[in-house]
Amino acid sequence: MPDDDQTDYAALGLSIQRAMVRAAEKRRPNSGPIRIRWGDKVICTGDTVSVPERGHLILEFLKGLDSPRHAVDLKMTGGCVLKNGTVIPVLRTWFDSQYEPVVEYDYTARDRVIHVWNTSEVRLTNGSVRAEYWTGNAGMWIEPISTFERIYHFSHADSQAPDFESLVVKLSIFARE
Repeated sequence: MPDDDQTDYAALGLSIQRAMVRAAEKRRPNSGPIRIRWGDKVICTGDTVSVPERGHLILEFLKGLDSPRHAVDLKMTGGCVLKNGTVIPVLRTWFDSQYEPVVEYDYTARDRVIHVWNTSEVRLTNGSVRAEYWTGNAGMWIEPISTFERIYHFSHADSQAPDFESLVVKLSIFARE
């Protein structure tokens, strides 16, 4: 829930990035993650999920667009274990309708936390393309299902107006011995 700031930032005509900056300017220092009101939703640009130290995660793409490209990032201390045994601290999974919509990985989160955000492929004015997060209209609202299961409704950074249905992902976490 947003702090005591009841501003509906959707009504101000700002990008999510500018709305977050404006909300941050109104807050007490070190008061935790910024969540703001956007119409009838509470939105943020990142989430922190408390999880078992060792577990198995399932990431399921429920909805997405092939263009512009959009991904979900999961970061943990310890990392995700790929099929070849490589451990990576940040797992970036791009939506692509040509692939299966579900991926699964074992993970270790020594601090018992997984950080979640979305990444957008953005075309720059010089024509080059790069991956960006926490810019433009990148953001999300979170639909909690249970303690270890959430559905994330992401907006692409480059969208003209926030569209929280441009990428919808379900994250499920299971403890592992």
